[in-house]
Amino acid sequence: MCSFGAAVFASSPALAPADEALWGKVAHYLGGEVRFRPPRVRDIAGYTGIAEPEVRRLFKLMGRMGKVDEVAHDHFFLRGTVAEIVRIMTEVAAAQPDGRFTAAQLRDQLAVRRTAHPEPSSQLVMTN
Repeated sequence: MCSFGAAVFASSPALAPADEALWGKVAHYLGGEVRFRPPRVRDIAGYTGIAEPEVRRLFKLMGRMGKVDEVAHDHFFLRGTVAEIVRIMTEVAAAQPDGRFTAAQLRDQLAVRRTAHPEPSSQLVMTN
């Protein structure tokens, strides 16, 4: 938010047209049924023919805009998917007497929900 005199302006970052077009080519690799196991930057670069550094740059930019999270080197998830995973982890923990769960229990729940329609917060729509 910027203050200028008595007026206050909310500013939200907007993608340049070229980046918006690039996002349109790669965003679907992070959503839908693959949202819990999205490909890494190098794989998306290979699928699309877009240079790996360019895919990485775009995902880092989208991270600064709050659209994606880098959970490991060159492994990005939509922010809504990360929130969905946290909700699932909370549910899995709540179902256990001591609140603990194994990676296998979480993996099983993610596999069950993988084909379910993602939450609205993980939609790939860009708004300015």
